[in-house]
Amino acid sequence: MAIKLKTKVALGGLFLFLLLILVGALSLFYFNRLSNDSKEIIKDNYETLNYSREMLLELNNLAAGSGSISHFEQNLQLQEKNITEPGEKEVTEALRRDFNHLKATGHTDSISQIIHNNISRIMQMNLQAIDRKNKAVQASAESAKTIIVLCLTVCLLLGLTFIFNFPSLVASPVAKLTEGIRAVANKNYSERIHLNRKDEFGELANAFNIMAEQLDNYEHSNLARILFEKQRAETVINSLKDASIGIDHKGTVLFANQQALQLLNLKEQEIAGLSQEEVKNKNDLFRFLINEQNNIPFKIVLDGKENYFTKEIIELRQADQKTGMVIVLKNITPFKELDVAKTHFIATVSHELKNPFGFI
Repeated sequence: MAIKLKTKVALGGLFLFLLLILVGALSLFYFNRLSNDSKEIIKDNYETLNYSREMLLELNNLAAGSGSISHFEQNLQLQEKNITEPGEKEVTEALRRDFNHLKATGHTDSISQIIHNNISRIMQMNLQAIDRKNKAVQASAESAKTIIVLCLTVCLLLGLTFIFNFPSLVASPVAKLTEGIRAVANKNYSERIHLNRKDEFGELANAFNIMAEQLDNYEHSNLARILFEKQRAETVINSLKDASIGIDHKGTVLFANQQALQLLNLKEQEIAGLSQEEVKNKNDLFRFLINEQNNIPFKIVLDGKENYFTKEIIELRQADQKTGMVIVLKNITPFKELDVAKTHFIATVSHELKNPFGFI
């Protein structure tokens, strides 16, 4: 089943979110672990040291005759409830027996020394335990730091890989689609986009290819029709007996049939597609023809023979707007020759009538 782009984006965001949760959860776990270890040290050992310090203080006060048996008893009871280290129970029980003996017989230096030694042993056990647990906590902290840094590095690499690769999921097909659209805009209808994807971009690429194919077919059919119409128009124009020149409303020469090219003494590539200003600057006859004021018949020597022409400018209009004009040159040489012959004939007849039969 094809995964849609929206789903891919959602999965990508979920992936980054899970990485963040993983790093946060791992850091929180080790933080709580270190915090609990520190609390255990305080609860198990530092409190015992505090009880032992108070008992030593009261023991010294008892030796001075100012101590409080009840205060010592209170701290001893608290110590009995806070036995956490191996061997601490036996020493605490011995401390209880010696203290009970002290209460029963009264204070002596010997029993006081024994109690003092037991309290010192309890303190020594807890100090060693604190040192041992502190080293364990430090080792655990180093291990946690290593694991967190390793996990963070892996997540960072995964995140960076995702960040660098995921945008290409969107950017790459967008770039290809943009190139395809530009190609079609430049009338390159043979352009195709190949995306082996089943998401929205794949559907868009398929739709683009269908559109480009239809435009290509339409363009070729239109081009063939336009070429056919152009050839037919050229055939019609060249079949005209009169020299004809077509100019659009922008002043660009559209066509000139063979008769016109012969009169202008130009080739088709020297006039078709050029502006009338360019042709006018290099051809005197063309400059004369585009001047609308020159409407009188004019003479052109062609193949050593004088030919006479008249000019007719036909304006082309569409929706009351001028779209161009056609200059038509009609060859009136036969009529001119008839007119000259008629003139000569009339002159001859007139002369003969003035001199009938050749007599004076």
